[in-house]
Amino acid sequence: MGRIRRFSDAEDRYIVHLVGTLDVRLEGLHVVIDAAHGAASGASPEAFALAGAKVTVIGADPDGLNINDGVGSTHLDHLRSAVLEHHADLGIAHDGDADRCLAIDANGEIVDGDRMMAILAVSLKERGLLARDSSWPRS
Repeated sequence: MGRIRRFSDAEDRYIVHLVGTLDVRLEGLHVVIDAAHGAASGASPEAFALAGAKVTVIGADPDGLNINDGVGSTHLDHLRSAVLEHHADLGIAHDGDADRCLAIDANGEIVDGDRMMAILAVSLKERGLLARDSSWPRS
């Protein structure tokens, strides 16, 4: 059987881990984070800031009842407005438990999960980091 241990600094450890996985810094990038008044309210803005990005935060005042209430990945209008108002490079909208996100580009257009996966795959391939790297179409 396992054991349960509480870590008062668990969120800090997680943020340090996340930032440590990056092979680039985010200086010069302005990101708007919509944390959906949920689990990402503290960690996401801090991780992006530690990585060097300028961060504007919305939807990060959880009170135990307002999770996803008019904000987050199911309500992108506030994020779109904030990205355009602040002339940000992108916006990231988490869902309440922070296991998914959508994005808004600098022009206010939605970048859905499939498109994000494609962008990441192309980037990994270009850097030679795509697992089981292959070319398409195969001959």
